[in-house]
Amino acid sequence: MLNWRRDPDYEQRMRALRIDIERIESEMPQTENETEQIKRDTEQIKRDTEQIRKDTKLIEKDIELIERDTELIEKDIERLRRENARLKAMNASTRQQCFPPASSLSPALSTAADCEPSSP
Repeated sequence: MLNWRRDPDYEQRMRALRIDIERIESEMPQTENETEQIKRDTEQIKRDTEQIRKDTKLIEKDIELIERDTELIEKDIERLRRENARLKAMNASTRQQCFPPASSLSPALSTAADCEPSSP
């Protein structure tokens, strides 16, 4: 014959287990709702991430265009500086040829002796 002794804590453990099962079952709908919300949030994050990637590519293309435009502007600035220096040199040369310094001018002839007062 078997020597069987009843476990004195068996009933208490079974009651605690049933209480835990009931608690878990009562929390299941909330857990399912939270799981669904997490799935929706995850999908939204995936969409947002994809949009950010697309935006990043557009920004990178814009940066490339800006860099190219900057190079062109810098070249234009350098060209304009050279042109400005050339025009300043031409202007100085023209002023020198057309308007020589006062010391190189021949004295003006006086017309005061030749002038007579006009009669009324």
